Amino acid sequence: MGRIARPKIYQRPGKDIWYMQYTADGKRYRRSAETTSKEVAQVKLDDIMREIREGIDPAYRKRKLTLADLEKRINLHYRAGGKKDSSIQRMQISVKYLLAFFGKNRLLHTLTGADLDRYKAARREDRIGSRGLERGWRAVQDATINRDLACLKQGCILLANDNDDPKLRGVARKIGLLKEHPAPTYPFGAEEIPAFLAALPDYLRPPVIFGLSTGWRERTILDLTWEQVDRGEQVICIPPYMSKNKEPMRMELGKDSDAMKIIRSQWVKQNGQPAGEKVVALRTAGAPACAYVFDRDGMCIKDFRCAWNRACTAAGVTGYGSPRGAKRRTFHSLRSTVITRLQKEGTAPEIGKQITGHQTDEAYSRYARFGKNDVRETMNKQPSYLEKEIQSD
Repeated sequence: MGRIARPKIYQRPGKDIWYMQYTADGKRYRRSAETTSKEVAQVKLDDIMREIREGIDPAYRKRKLTLADLEKRINLHYRAGGKKDSSIQRMQISVKYLLAFFGKNRLLHTLTGADLDRYKAARREDRIGSRGLERGWRAVQDATINRDLACLKQGCILLANDNDDPKLRGVARKIGLLKEHPAPTYPFGAEEIPAFLAALPDYLRPPVIFGLSTGWRERTILDLTWEQVDRGEQVICIPPYMSKNKEPMRMELGKDSDAMKIIRSQWVKQNGQPAGEKVVALRTAGAPACAYVFDRDGMCIKDFRCAWNRACTAAGVTGYGSPRGAKRRTFHSLRSTVITRLQKEGTAPEIGKQITGHQTDEAYSRYARFGKNDVRETMNKQPSYLEKEIQSD
């Protein structure tokens, strides 16, 4: 920085507020100290001069960044990055709650640790009086609060980088996330599956059976298109943008697997080919009637929770929207069901990971659920040495 000269505090005629004046790098700066205390104003001026001596550009102080600026910046970041619509919507929900609690004109650099703790407490509790929110506050899990805090932190970092603002970087460092306790995923029992499948509507049964065969994620299955399926080679190739880890997936189905049988039946249903006709690869078979493998009236399947919950009720289990602590079954439970079955059958983890699309043993084994009966059955299968010792005596 250049020559620094004549820092001072002063009051304007008829005003109680103190103002600061300082010069840096040939430029003169005047700004309010936002206080009626001379001592506090002098401390603020001393802090500014210290930062200038450390090489921090004072120009950033002329731009007071608010939560409204954060909303615009993070929206731009998400859209420029080509984020999915669902990710953008989730981000907008987080910003909506942040604006409702702090206010759109709240200066970001004034956020303190106490402010953040109050926000966490407000989100955790069931609050009345939403300050503009349509449906009011709703008690949420720690993971949901973390999405809000992560959104706030990312926005502060983006604005700090844009404006070379060390204060905002300090605010971002204050934003600590809560320790998450992921909700356990409960698999379907073997005795629950027949009643559950029978109660499903016709359009939802094929993707559920496919999920019980592969253990894939909900949107990977429901967004599957015929362009990604080679029925002749019995292979499905998932592009990187459809996988959670952004890695391409290649799945060898096998002609006798339930997954391949479902693929054939869906092609017949959508295109009207005779069941006995020889299966040919998609690239030589012409365009399908519907782009999606699993459809609902020719369209991609979107919201199916009501139908899912009715089937869960018929099977005697709980579904979406169940109270906390309930062993609810969701579409993600199919993933846990497949992995639990594969581990009980003794399938090598390397093969199981290729089926489900996992990359690490830790993530793969997390979905396995074993009960007391599984442990007892395993113990009963252990060789007995006691009888041999008794006979030898």
